[in-house]
Amino acid sequence: MNVFDMLRISPGDYLTVDNPRSNSGPRDVVPLGLSKNGISIRAIDTRYGNICYIGADWTIFTSKGEESKLGDIDHIKQSLLEWKLGKLGKKAPPTAPQQFLPDEESFEVATLDEILETFDLKNLKVAVTGTLPIPRKQIIQLLET
Repeated sequence: MNVFDMLRISPGDYLTVDNPRSNSGPRDVVPLGLSKNGISIRAIDTRYGNICYIGADWTIFTSKGEESKLGDIDHIKQSLLEWKLGKLGKKAPPTAPQQFLPDEESFEVATLDEILETFDLKNLKVAVTGTLPIPRKQIIQLLET
């Protein structure tokens, strides 16, 4: 079942919805489809053009003046129940095995000059940004040589 059949609207139609946890009031949205887990609807908020998710506790106002909660729709209600049961039945994630890491002294470390020598730097444009381990002037000198 797609979102348009579920809401009895045509693709491109908009809905007026209200988020109970927001003070911004009702807004018009254009539904795109059900979310991956099937418990909410992905939609475009027509105020700003951004994507929003209409949750099960949001109020939907129909063009006939009726209002209902998204969670009252049978398909959403069933998906929400399955999702909650799935979360309750999950086991704790396995702990990562402890890995042996050799001492830092055994690592071979390259200098910045050695790394730069491996690149073909002819006609290369570079932007030097961020935090550097040596002064910026030295980096520029290394790049120019």
